[in-house]
Amino acid sequence: MAASENAGARSRWPRNPPKCWANFHDVKCWTEEHPDWRNAPMAFWVEEEPPVRGPGGFLWYFVKTQGFVFEFSSPVQLRHCCVVLGTRHMPTSLALSRARHPAAGPNQHWLSRLPADLKKWSVRQRIVADLARAQRAWEPL
Repeated sequence: MAASENAGARSRWPRNPPKCWANFHDVKCWTEEHPDWRNAPMAFWVEEEPPVRGPGGFLWYFVKTQGFVFEFSSPVQLRHCCVVLGTRHMPTSLALSRARHPAAGPNQHWLSRLPADLKKWSVRQRIVADLARAQRAWEPL
């Protein structure tokens, strides 16, 4: 979902991160404006163009939890992520990619790019809870 923060990390943190406006324990949330919503890791896999929020372009949502930064360019992508990760027996990335586009390979799907240690059920439960809290915090935006 994101590039390396450093050699030992699993995700990136912006070079000059904006002030986090929502923090709960070890979870950080922030937004940034980006010119193109399609560059988000889940953009191709969720069919909805997000609304433009301001002169800088599209509002992207970031949630850092379990040492990983999840990036979304729409609230629909965040909800989709919660549904997939919140399923006890997750669908395969092959099934998810074929449901979206028959020619898309499973290695292109965002789920296949998620680190393996984040796919454990106990970890996913915490991730989904953190993403849900972030979503509630963003609802006024």
